[in-house]
Amino acid sequence: AGKEGDGYSPDSVASVLKRFFFELPNPLIDFECFNLMLDAHGELSENAEKFDTRLIEIVTKMDRVHLYPFVVMSHFLNRVATYSETNMMPISNLAVCFGPTLCRTEEIKPMVMVEQLDRKIVEKLLTLYPRWSDALSQEVKDDLKPYLDEIKDK
Repeated sequence: AGKEGDGYSPDSVASVLKRFFFELPNPLIDFECFNLMLDAHGELSENAEKFDTRLIEIVTKMDRVHLYPFVVMSHFLNRVATYSETNMMPISNLAVCFGPTLCRTEEIKPMVMVEQLDRKIVEKLLTLYPRWSDALSQEVKDDLKPYLDEIKDK
């Protein structure tokens, strides 16, 4: 879907995908993990390497129900970003579009909205994708390999 000639525009596919993730009762980056990421941001934002390391620890310990689709989505979004000169969608723009749909808090937290922490954390996670995906267990990598192999040029 989303390829030229299949009847669906990439914009339509992206809208459906964002809507699907937004309507999940517990987002892809689940409430617990996102709260841990927010805590890490508050505690470690002055030390980028420690913050990065903590985010990687949190992601690699996500439950598989959330981790597996998050890995595939992150892989896909990184793939989209490789064409940013053509599609104008670098990781920063993808984070603006997908941040609010991939993570949110259970209760409204004004500081998260004001500082756009959902976008900032998703941007950081997408940027760190090569590091945290490499840190996944071999079992997870093996389970996801067929799906990740599908996300490539045809």
